[in-house]
Amino acid sequence: MNVLLLLFFASLLGGQLVTLAVFPSAYLHLHDLVLGGVYLWFAAAALRDKSLLRWPAIGRAILLFAAVCFGSIVIHAMGQDQSAVVRGLLYLARWLWYAGIVFVVVGAGIRSRRWLMGLFAFGAAAAAAGLAQLFLYPDIRNISYLGWDPYYYRVVSVFLDPNFAGIIFALTVFTGIYLARGTVKRRALILAGTALAFTALLLTFSRGSYLAFAAGITAMIVVTKRWKLAALLLGIILLVVVVPKPPLEALRFTREISALARVQNWQESALVVARAPLTGEGFGMTALPRRTTETLPVPAPPNRAGGGIDNSILYVLASSGVLGGIAFLFLIREYLRPAIALRKNHRGFWALYLASSLAAAFHSLFTNTLFYPWMVLWLFILAGVAVVKSATDGS
Repeated sequence: MNVLLLLFFASLLGGQLVTLAVFPSAYLHLHDLVLGGVYLWFAAAALRDKSLLRWPAIGRAILLFAAVCFGSIVIHAMGQDQSAVVRGLLYLARWLWYAGIVFVVVGAGIRSRRWLMGLFAFGAAAAAAGLAQLFLYPDIRNISYLGWDPYYYRVVSVFLDPNFAGIIFALTVFTGIYLARGTVKRRALILAGTALAFTALLLTFSRGSYLAFAAGITAMIVVTKRWKLAALLLGIILLVVVVPKPPLEALRFTREISALARVQNWQESALVVARAPLTGEGFGMTALPRRTTETLPVPAPPNRAGGGIDNSILYVLASSGVLGGIAFLFLIREYLRPAIALRKNHRGFWALYLASSLAAAFHSLFTNTLFYPWMVLWLFILAGVAVVKSATDGS
């Protein structure tokens, strides 16, 4: 299993670079295949040892949310284009595929630290790849025909998006701080990886990621009472101001175009919510109109934005309605419950969990972070670790 686990975390580095289009707006990633191998190994192990099959409370919340989302697809299947229905089913299946990792973390008997080290190593390696990309390939506007946004002079790493790269780097910094405190062995390597992730975070020039990091690191400082960490918070503010950058609008911290576009996206998303407030318009089937200034009769680029809704809560409400929103809140409660139980005996891990969760929540106000593949896997692995720690009080 150690080799398979290593392959899984390594496969996450395939990012958006190693994908296969299996359906319009539906893609198969490298880690999807390796995760299937992890599930097969776990199923075989569970057949030999039934004690590995454990059902954490969060499992019920996962199934409840999935059931409500499936219901929203069924309700709106009639009268919808068949491709939209298939896309919705695939989107839901993918979310369940990723959420299922929590059962492996809970039942496989692998030490919690290994899961956290795997996440950290992935994040640090992605940061290194991002810094190399900024030096070797700073302008990705020439791949916009593939559906990617035309970013330039920003770290996008293997995700081809500075905003999603930024939140991964923020969580990597939090994980590095936690891991470095608990060990002397490899501490220098962990601190180096943490510094790498922090540098890459700065160079994403993603304001949503900056805010998410500020929220998370503040929570970490308050919970652990490690006031020296406040230097990190002050450091990010100073470095954002003084870090050398080309005089480009896309890198200006006070740029207004993207902010106004996001506000407009929220307004359009709210109108979608209002059209079907109870059940939404079908999970994975909701999509805002795509804007384009292209008037020539050429094929449209592939859609990489999913439903195009830049807010996870608005996405839940638009796609599955109030019923989905209630189920999602129940899922959040079950996600937080095992970690809250650790706040006294495992304050360091509670600080990591709270920081990561707050950062993800803040970031999800500006992008659909909570349904981004790498974030879904990260958060459910973290949830599984919390369940194991709360049940065994182990490390």
